[in-house]
Amino acid sequence: MLAGKFENGAMRLEGSRPATKQQPASRQRITWTLLPGGNVRQLWESSPGDKEAWTVQFDGLYVPKK
Repeated sequence: MLAGKFENGAMRLEGSRPATKQQPASRQRITWTLLPGGNVRQLWESSPGDKEAWTVQFDGLYVPKK
């Protein structure tokens, strides 16, 4: 489950994923930031267990159709 709020111009959700037989527990953090021109950046990061070492999983740019 992810939870969070809109703050400082970005929507950030965080949550944790329990361990499975295939993967250890991890924390997930997804941030959506509104950019000039209506573009939106989505940054998805993960961190093993309770560590603060975030690794980028996805860094995408959404551009509105013209």
